[in-house]
Amino acid sequence: MEERVFIKLQQMAQRGNSTAQAELGTIFFNGDGVQRDHVKATEWWLKAAEQGHAGAQCYLAYCYYCGIGIDQDNEKAFYWFGKSAALGVLEAQDYLGLCYANGTGCSQNYALAFKWWKSAAEQGLPSAQHNLSVCYDEGNSVAQNQTLAAHWCRKAAEQGFAQAQYNLGFYYYRGEGVKQDIEKALIWWQKAAEQGHAMALYNLGNCYADGFVVPKDKEKAHKLWQLAASQGVEEARIKLEQDKQAEQQHYNDIINAYLKAVENGVDMTPYSINVKIHPQEGDTNHSSLP
Repeated sequence: MEERVFIKLQQMAQRGNSTAQAELGTIFFNGDGVQRDHVKATEWWLKAAEQGHAGAQCYLAYCYYCGIGIDQDNEKAFYWFGKSAALGVLEAQDYLGLCYANGTGCSQNYALAFKWWKSAAEQGLPSAQHNLSVCYDEGNSVAQNQTLAAHWCRKAAEQGFAQAQYNLGFYYYRGEGVKQDIEKALIWWQKAAEQGHAMALYNLGNCYADGFVVPKDKEKAHKLWQLAASQGVEEARIKLEQDKQAEQQHYNDIINAYLKAVENGVDMTPYSINVKIHPQEGDTNHSSLP
């Protein structure tokens, strides 16, 4: 941010220009050419929001929702999300749906959650499409419908929404709402895993461990489980520990079998370490060994 532009924005903002106020909020929030300052960001967004700036209302609501630069306040978050949503900001509509679904700053109301998610989903917001899919999947305030659940899940997945990609994999895996297709399930899990989705990494690891649809590859399975475990997936940690114990047990079994054979007088030479004896340089008096 050039200094002259920043100064000009400040002058406009101080004269009450809501667009300039909203811009200053974003500049301070991101630290764009200035020291990052979330407190100043919320102060400028509040000024713009009070003048009806829809974007500033959404940003301010998010700060109240998360407690960024301002004290966390669910009721104020709900209030400003509502203002912004009514003015057509899709992200605000999505968060307002979350507020209604979870009873955040308001009484829980799945019907209103569905209403706002549907509005944002139909306008193409992937997170809202995912939430709408969950409503149809679980029958929250609407008749359960796996076909519509898979439909909206695909919409979000095709836009790169990782959780939807993971869920869509299960729709194909189980044949719910779509024709069963295990290979497509794997493709969508792979897409989610590439974005670091923990459970997708775990499930993909299981596929490689078992040779399910893909060639069996224990090393690749372990790498995927390790990535999942690093994100707190307990099942992945258990798989790794079980494999580690199994490998140790296998090694112990081999050692015990070897020692038992030696104890019983079995000639283990053919199974022992292959020792090759090479003549030293200049040594001309040696036997020829195979």
